[in-house]
Amino acid sequence: MMFGLAVVFVSFSALLIASLRSPQSRSRVLSRSIETWIVDFSGLVTQGLVVPLLQTWALAPLWVLSMPRLQGALSLPSWASFVLSFVIIDYVYYWNHRLLHRPFFWKWHRLHHSASEIDIFATARNSLLTPLFIVYVWINSIFVFALGDPTPFLIASSLGAALDLWRHSGFSLSDDGLLFRWLNPWLILPQHHARHHAPRGAKADVDANYGANLKWWDQLHGTFDGESISIAGPIRADDNVLLRELIWPSRERSS
Repeated sequence: MMFGLAVVFVSFSALLIASLRSPQSRSRVLSRSIETWIVDFSGLVTQGLVVPLLQTWALAPLWVLSMPRLQGALSLPSWASFVLSFVIIDYVYYWNHRLLHRPFFWKWHRLHHSASEIDIFATARNSLLTPLFIVYVWINSIFVFALGDPTPFLIASSLGAALDLWRHSGFSLSDDGLLFRWLNPWLILPQHHARHHAPRGAKADVDANYGANLKWWDQLHGTFDGESISIAGPIRADDNVLLRELIWPSRERSS
């Protein structure tokens, strides 16, 4: 767990420093409201600290009590353990994310789409109970418990968390750059995720790009939209009920 937290912390710090080098980015950060800071800081602490501690101190003992024979029983080569997290569970998350956009679950994901700017602070913007509806919280803890050597699995999970920060950081890749040409065939890039966050009711209103790490799943199921949009501009106006949404989202608001 400590390795994963270190990777996420270093990734967050590097992206934050890089983003604050821009006067425009610094201006946006300084203009954020107190409510926005509370919501986003709460989300970052919940996802980056509370959830890993929950997995270690609550879920792990639960698996010991309920499935003691499973502990360390799954022996996989290092490459298979990595693929299990980065590819297979990534596909499970694709469907989890699509489910969160269905009317019944939307209220638990809606706050994440309320950010006026996609930036690193809004990466974990969610209601406090939303992590309970995200498959990573449960399935990762089970496999860490079951794997004889969970290290490659944890490395892949940490890489996925770092990519999630990058997707929300605002650092899109130039379409004519070498890195874009290498990553674009298989990875969800920041501009793809910006497409997912586009305002509903606008030209860019599409139900697309649900993938986390890999774009293959969106391509396979016809939900990929490769048109790039600006990440620097407004995405959705901040809601005046952010704090209420943080504690317990209501059903009254439309999606």
